Parts: sequence; structure tokens; C-alpha cells
Amino acid sequence: MQKLNKRVRFLAEVAVFFLLILIGLWLWQGVYLAQQTIFQSHEFLITKGEGFLGIAKHLEDSKLIKSRLFFEIYGLTTGKYRKIQPGKYELSPSFSVAETLDKMARGEFLKEKIRILEGATIKDIAAQLKEKELLGADDFITTTITEDFSDRFQFLSDKPKSQGLEGYIFPDTYDIRYDDSAEEIVLKALGNFDRKFTQELRQKIDSQQKTYFEIITMASILEKEAMLYPDKQIVAGILWKRIEQDWPLQVDATLTYVTGRYSMELTLKDLATSSPYNTYKYKGLPEGPICNPGVDSIKAAIDYKKTAYWYYMSKPDGKMVFSKTLAEHNLNKETYWRSRLDNHE
Repeated sequence: MQKLNKRVRFLAEVAVFFLLILIGLWLWQGVYLAQQTIFQSHEFLITKGEGFLGIAKHLEDSKLIKSRLFFEIYGLTTGKYRKIQPGKYELSPSFSVAETLDKMARGEFLKEKIRILEGATIKDIAAQLKEKELLGADDFITTTITEDFSDRFQFLSDKPKSQGLEGYIFPDTYDIRYDDSAEEIVLKALGNFDRKFTQELRQKIDSQQKTYFEIITMASILEKEAMLYPDKQIVAGILWKRIEQDWPLQVDATLTYVTGRYSMELTLKDLATSSPYNTYKYKGLPEGPICNPGVDSIKAAIDYKKTAYWYYMSKPDGKMVFSKTLAEHNLNKETYWRSRLDNHE
């Protein structure tokens, strides 16, 4: 009888041993073997605040994992469920459960590259973010108008409270996460501006007894009025001289910012509008920047050239023509218009 009990106990231990091996193999294949070998790319979004169990169900429903049970077991036993980062991921059924969860725990999410061009407005940038499905356009615009970042960035210290961040969203290429908030995106752009707006530039502005806001406003005009850096410097010299001599700036770009129409589409009614951006009717700089300028325009607004010119205009090829007198300017305008008409005949 004793020998029989030992045999039964031995067989039970062997059965348990093989059962554990089977369970281990079952778990191993469930966690480390993919459900298919062919790679098929799928985008998978994890939103902020989404729970681990919800993510597991979402993956299973999307057929990106064989079973959420293996995903949950692996996540809980390794503790990696606590490290999952929100964002948009590129996943495939050819990934094992371990590969999928490890990717999420490392935060290997997709990033969208957004290129903000020199001269883009806040509305242009908001539309771009909306088109890429990163943000609602209104979210970005509202953040640039209502949020005050002057406590974080010294260059915003002299910006009027009534003005938003037009002019300060630095043109560059940015990697944007799909879960980035409007505030996080704005902070990336302002941080970039802070780095590019060097201490040397700030000291030059201080020595000229101008404000940062005045320089950025002028730079935004230069961004729209001239293409090449030497031309920007000359135009800046003309415009600063007009301000010093109490002339109106008479810049079309400030009006097109309000009307949305091109310079050649402006009407007499537009020229008479009471907008603070109407530099034909009101002297001095407009109420604020009319776009987001690049480094060249900012530098040109600071290191401008003093010349005998009072007038300027762009030819069809983008090159600038400068004039010392109104008569000379009008002659250049007539030549320009005649050239445009001849090209359209």
C-alpha cells in the first residue's frame, strides 16, 4: 500500500510537472509568437487617460493581438502596464504581444512632422494642424489668444496683453505627437523662438531703444514685403524712416492681413477701413504682427540699412525696385503694371 501511494504521488508530481510545462508553453506562444507572419501596418491610437484593460480590449477588437488575456498577463507580470505612453502607434498582427506592449512602454509612437513656413499666420498653422488631424483649429487659435506665457519667456514681457501670439510661433519643422495639446505645441514653438532670438539680438534691440514687440511687428511686415535679406534690410530702413518722419507706412500687407485679399485686389473701400492694421489711414506700426517671421526678417528689422530711398515695390520676378521720389515710384509702378498687362495678353 505504501509503495502504491508513492507511485500515485510520483505520477501526480509528473502530471503537475508536465501540466506546468504545457501552461508555460501556452503562455510563451501566446506572448511571444505572433498570430501571422505577413507584416500589415495599422495605426493604433492610445488616448490620454485610457486604461490598460481598455487598451487590451481595443487591441483584440482591432485584431492586432490574438487574445487580450496574454496581453494582460504579460503587462501585469512585468509591470509594463504602468509604462504605456499615449500616442499613435504603427502596429501589426505580425508583432507578438510582447513586441506590441514593449513598443508602447518605450513610447515608440508615431510623430507627425509639421513645417511652419516663414510668413504663416496663426490661422494658417491652425488649419494645418486640423488637416493633419492633430488638433481642432479653434483649439490652437484660442490657446494663442487666451493663454499668457510671459512668465515663462522673457521676450514676451513687452507684448501687450491684448495681443495674442501672432509673430512668436517660430517658423520651423516640428515633431508633433498625436496626443500633444494646443498648449504643448505652442510651448514647443515659443521655446524654439527663445533659442533663435539670441541675447545678441536682444541687446541690439535694447540699444536702439525699441521694444521686442515693435521689432517682431516690423519683421512680420518685412516677411510679407520682401524675399531676400538685403532687400528686407533696405525696406526696413525705409519703413523705420517713415515712422521717424511721421509718415504713414502705407503697406499693403497689413491690410491684406485683415481683408484676406491680395494686394492687387484691395479696393478704395479697403484703403479707407478703420482697422488698426490699416497703415494707409493710421501712422506708425499696425496693432501687432501680421504673420510669424523667420530669423532673416527679425535680423533685418534690427540691422536695417539707411538709404536715400523712400519708396519700394516688387517686380513680377520678386526683385525689389527702390525709388527716392514719388514721381520715380509712380513711373516704376506704371512700368510694372504695363509689364503685367503685356504678359497676360
